[in-house]
Amino acid sequence: MKKFFISISAVLLLGSSAFAKKWTNNVGVGFDYQKSLTSYDSSDYSDISQNSFGVHGTYIGVHENGFTAKADLNFGICLTDDISIQDLDTNIGFFESYLLGAGYSFVNTDRFLAGITGMVGLDMWVYGFTETQTVASVDHDYTTSVINLTFSTGFDLFARTKISDHFGFYGNLGIRYQVAGVSLYGREDSYENGGTVHSSKVNEDELLLGKYIIEPSVGFMWVF
Repeated sequence: MKKFFISISAVLLLGSSAFAKKWTNNVGVGFDYQKSLTSYDSSDYSDISQNSFGVHGTYIGVHENGFTAKADLNFGICLTDDISIQDLDTNIGFFESYLLGAGYSFVNTDRFLAGITGMVGLDMWVYGFTETQTVASVDHDYTTSVINLTFSTGFDLFARTKISDHFGFYGNLGIRYQVAGVSLYGREDSYENGGTVHSSKVNEDELLLGKYIIEPSVGFMWVF
């Protein structure tokens, strides 16, 4: 029985070692910049140009034959002059992007990695503002929000270099086309009168037309 367990352990150890040689995992975190241009599906509105800054998290799995799987998560703040719900010339919000893809690493050595992957993603930009206005001696709290959601597809170009066995640096450039999307506008009026809180809401939505997203990022990468 003891020999049986020793044999099983040896097989599992050899199997995991063989798999490790075939597949390399790369996990990175870095700084992200996103430039996006989106258009409302209406002649009454202009394009929405946004500059976003935040954190880029990425996973790149590479097989010894070059096949590559990739997943990205980006989030941070976004800035635009084309949405006006805040008392600012440039409105400030936050953004998130979720991306999955696969492709090929045309350079795949122990020290250096470079490749291209096709990507699909969901991108979201959120802007909000709360203000208090006095109407007929009653304070009204107004909360306004704009949420833009788009589905995008495109490709990533990436490169990674190692400075030790498990540590290195990476650069990534994402270029995507926004296939379709929706803009959600909401405004809520809340006030208290006679000890009772009253509220009313207005919700509108507008289709978004596809334009582009360009997203470079750089950071640190752990390799295992």
